[in-house]
Amino acid sequence: MLVNFLLMCVSVLALPRRNPALAREIRFGRGRTLQRVVGAGGALVLAGYLAIHVVKDLGADVGAWYLHSTWIWIGVLSAASVVFAVEWRRLKRNYGQMEEGTLKYPDDHDLGRQTTSSEGDAGTLRRRHLRFAAWAVVFLSVSSDAFANGQGAAWASFRDLGDVRQAVITSHHDLARRLGERGAYEEAEEHFDCALAMTRRLYPDASLQEAALLDDLATVLGEKGQHAAAEALLRRALRMRVELLGEEHARVAQTRYMLGNLLHDQRDLDAAELHYRQAADGMARSLPEDHPAQVYLRVAIARLLLDRGDAGAAQAVLCEALARLAAIHAPGHWRIADAESLLGASLAAQGRHAEAEGLMRPAYVTLQEQRGGRSPSTRRALARLADLYRSREQNLHAEQFLDGWR
Repeated sequence: MLVNFLLMCVSVLALPRRNPALAREIRFGRGRTLQRVVGAGGALVLAGYLAIHVVKDLGADVGAWYLHSTWIWIGVLSAASVVFAVEWRRLKRNYGQMEEGTLKYPDDHDLGRQTTSSEGDAGTLRRRHLRFAAWAVVFLSVSSDAFANGQGAAWASFRDLGDVRQAVITSHHDLARRLGERGAYEEAEEHFDCALAMTRRLYPDASLQEAALLDDLATVLGEKGQHAAAEALLRRALRMRVELLGEEHARVAQTRYMLGNLLHDQRDLDAAELHYRQAADGMARSLPEDHPAQVYLRVAIARLLLDRGDAGAAQAVLCEALARLAAIHAPGHWRIADAESLLGASLAAQGRHAEAEGLMRPAYVTLQEQRGGRSPSTRRALARLADLYRSREQNLHAEQFLDGWR
């Protein structure tokens, strides 16, 4: 950190000569005199602290060279510099001169909006960085054992990397789920692929870890509209869980619920109802009534009832589910918004249009903000609003909403 801040101070002094245009964009301390005082003063103080730290570290009697943080820092920075040099050469080879482009900020800071032909290269580079990060975690874990217990511990650590690999798999899985919830499906899929590849190497036979990854990857594929691939993954995960846990386990019931959702999205209402019933029976035996999985299942059943034309029964189920959702999630959560959109649709089906609109409009806004326009939940909420306006002969309103969908 001392070196980082030292370089910042040096940059304040050197930037006007290196990049005058960028230096003029500095908002703090616009006067050049003040910038020189802050930069030079900070550099002197930080250089002094750094010198003291290095002298104390190298002069300490710690018993082995690798217990001096200075040498470890030099080693890590050297490795990072090699990685940077390799990637920089690759970028220059593919895109020509890079120096001029790095002297200014891009016009659009949201790099996710770029639609150039380099998207494929960017995806490949992201996957390479994911693999590099995973093995960096493994290397650092092994190194820490060696530094703490001697070189002999390193070889023992290399023979027992299961815990470290599991931590990397869990990190990929958690990040993939969060990306999927925000609608970043392609990035989520990349992390799921990395986690699955590592899981299958670590656990060659069927495992609960792989089943959990298949469940969540199927959710992402389903939301992308790849229903056949998602269904195949869910059926495979279901077989794994039945084999490893037995039919009565709560995890088996949750996979059946997810499979029911997928079949429901494909308008196979009879098959969806069968899986919902099996999931409800399994959860009733193994989970408390206020467990989130039970509540989410009730919302799914209410959607099925609404699609079958039983708006009154759907309303009753949703009112109960919303009371339980309020105890699980903070106000404004997308799960609550999804249930409120469904409740509005059930009220609209009973002719209570004003009440329905009061629920459905803010619910759609919440889903749009938290889940994005690509999410099936958001698209369904939008379609319900359009149906509401059509039923009230407000066709112009309906077309405006559908234009937003398209």
